[in-house]
Amino acid sequence: VVGIVAIVSLVRVDAAIEREVNRLDPANAAVLDMYGGMLDQETGVRGYVLAHDTSFLQPYQDGLTEQSQAQTTAERLLAHEPVLSAQLKAAQAADADWQDAYAKPAIARVQAGQDVSADLTNTGKTKFDAVRAAYTTLRTELAVARANAKNQLESAVTTRWIAIGVAACV
Repeated sequence: VVGIVAIVSLVRVDAAIEREVNRLDPANAAVLDMYGGMLDQETGVRGYVLAHDTSFLQPYQDGLTEQSQAQTTAERLLAHEPVLSAQLKAAQAADADWQDAYAKPAIARVQAGQDVSADLTNTGKTKFDAVRAAYTTLRTELAVARANAKNQLESAVTTRWIAIGVAACV
């Protein structure tokens, strides 16, 4: 019985390490990079709208690249985490909505030599507020999942040591 408990606890330790260390922690870093990419995009568009200088679009372009790369990583790492995967999709939808409703139209207007209207600017703010909210929810859910995975790992390690201790006494 002690041997079975020890083997089961070893399997639990491996599974907990796999989830926390190999999936959730790197996914958290990828989500932070995605959000950083979005912030760069917002900064770039805002600067371009104000200055009408294409050099301000560099952070936007860099942010698109950073976000895309991090998104690919996050999708892969969270593929087996239904709640987190759904939250990631919600963040991606908010990103796309901001792009379609504000970033692309604002850039197009400036490229056409036109000013960006106050209505479009307000839409951009509202849509980016939704981006912030989606990432806040995703990061909160990730923090909960990481805490749960850590607790599972600690429990499995404790069970393993108890089993080893009992086996040593028998």
